[in-house]
Amino acid sequence: MTDNASGLLRAAHRSLAAANEDDFEFRRAISASYYAVYHQLAQSFADALVGEVEDERPNRAWIEVYRGLDHSACLHACKLAVSRKVSFPEALLAVADEFGQLQIARQEADYHPQLKLERHAADMCVQLAESCVSKLRTTSRHDIVAFAAWVLITTKGAKLARDSLYPVSNSVPPAKSKPGQAQSRHGSGGSSRPRKPTHSRRH
Repeated sequence: MTDNASGLLRAAHRSLAAANEDDFEFRRAISASYYAVYHQLAQSFADALVGEVEDERPNRAWIEVYRGLDHSACLHACKLAVSRKVSFPEALLAVADEFGQLQIARQEADYHPQLKLERHAADMCVQLAESCVSKLRTTSRHDIVAFAAWVLITTKGAKLARDSLYPVSNSVPPAKSKPGQAQSRHGSGGSSRPRKPTHSRRH
């Protein structure tokens, strides 16, 4: 059974263990953390839409769904789900929010040449990734299918359907909260989650 997410999380932990304040290892840990969540999303979508058992599913279709997860489109869909208060379970809205945080952190870690990373930022990314992977693995197939449709289907017709269900006028900016401070959605109670990892920059 494919499990790229677990392998990437192990790689992130190895980088943290080897870091010894080595900036490059922190970068690798952050990058691996983001890709762990990306691959878990891809696998969860493919398993839910095509099937988990390799011998009982059309494998080419499974690979197409897995490979069909686009980084930018996924980020846009995740932001939209949060801002429009789409009726996904709280766990999936948390994943949507944290996926965006991890993608930004990964882009900075991979491409910012003067970024000075510290251990706490890399630690936070690994913890966020582990939380996201766990949430995705424990979410029902019914809810994963709904989230997969939201993320993967980007046609004009799908956009019109979503606009009628979740009008732009209903959109609100995500509430800001300090680490450890609860934040509620849909009146269903809040969940505590860290803010985007912070970095210091060399000048």
